[in-house]
Amino acid sequence: MENTDQKDYHALALEAYRGGDYPRTIHYALSGLKNAPNNADLLCDCGSAYFMLGDYEKAESYYRNAWTLVPNSEMVNMNLLNVDFACKRYAAALSRASRILRANPDNVDTLLTVGSIYFEQKRYADSKRYLERVLALRPESFWALNYMGQCAEKTGDYDNALTYGLQAVKASGGEDSQHINYAYSLYEISMETGMEKVMPYAERWLDSFPENPIVRYAVSALKNDVSAKVSDTFYVQKVFDFFADSFEEALQNLDYRVPEYINGFLKRFYGWNFFRNLEILDLGCGTGLVGKYLADYVGKGHIYGVDLSAEMLKKAQQKNIYSKLFCGDLLHFLNDKISCLDLITAADVFIYFGSLDSLFAKINQALKKGGRTIFSLSQNRINERDYFLHASGRFVHSWGYITHVLQKNGFRLEKVKEEILRYEGDNPVFGWIISARKI
Repeated sequence: MENTDQKDYHALALEAYRGGDYPRTIHYALSGLKNAPNNADLLCDCGSAYFMLGDYEKAESYYRNAWTLVPNSEMVNMNLLNVDFACKRYAAALSRASRILRANPDNVDTLLTVGSIYFEQKRYADSKRYLERVLALRPESFWALNYMGQCAEKTGDYDNALTYGLQAVKASGGEDSQHINYAYSLYEISMETGMEKVMPYAERWLDSFPENPIVRYAVSALKNDVSAKVSDTFYVQKVFDFFADSFEEALQNLDYRVPEYINGFLKRFYGWNFFRNLEILDLGCGTGLVGKYLADYVGKGHIYGVDLSAEMLKKAQQKNIYSKLFCGDLLHFLNDKISCLDLITAADVFIYFGSLDSLFAKINQALKKGGRTIFSLSQNRINERDYFLHASGRFVHSWGYITHVLQKNGFRLEKVKEEILRYEGDNPVFGWIISARKI
């Protein structure tokens, strides 16, 4: 590589970036910058890689260094605009966008960003005005179609919301992000209008993508498929990968309290120093919302986490709570765990299982004698079934079924508390926080 010039480093960095290998992008860019510290392309390569890794502070630093070299560069200013938007510095973002659009009124990406900012600010009429300009210039812009649908939903124009959402899915070629967004739109609108409004659109969606697992599962949930016994793994993984960056903020907006409720149980059972060496597994650990409480009761090196979503685990890793994190299916992970754990926690995880038999059999196998599991479940307040797949894509359970499964699989119910787990719209989601011990 000694004879590689700066243009070659830039080409290598771009190739790595387009392949999603951001650490290698940084490696090539920094290698080139050693001999050419004022190369704006290489500075932007570094900034863009850090941006994709979620390190906006470093991204902005490299972009600003590039801007001092080429302050009128449209690309550099758009990069800085993206950082402002990602950091929710909306006033600064709009100011920079205005400067870009003065020079190039038809800059589609900037118009889309402005439309997105106005949507986040709940200025839906202003958002639509910019999104319409995007679609006039680029009719296949699926994110513009997506935001048009979201604007329509927020203003109660549900037919247009569902129409634009489906157009966004099709324009994207069936991108996972668009399928997930459309699934949520169908569910949210169904809560406002009932199923009669959304089902024709759901059927058209399924007709267009009959083999897509996200679509098939979401539509089966809207229909409350009584044959479903467990959530589709691909669906759950993609949903949480997609929402990882905004997950904790979204839960705050739903007044989500399950980790705090679990912590109340932890205080009762483990608020003493002699529990410092417990071996704990946090099932479906996500970003570490329960893990941060577990760390108050045990020494570091004794808390393990497992989750389907690699993106959620990246967030958990940053909290420096867990001694090890594992990415994979919960049941598969528990297969070879035999009498090795003192405690297993699970916050809003078992709601992705209908039938709980196999799950609690494996939890029992993994726990030491007298070991404990603390978990949450949502209540079935709708019908008499043991469990069923709710339109939200999650399962709800009856109390009689839960107690039967615990007893059948060698557990003694220790403590239960009924709580409002979160809100969906204005509707409370009722459930239980449960502690059970292996007999």
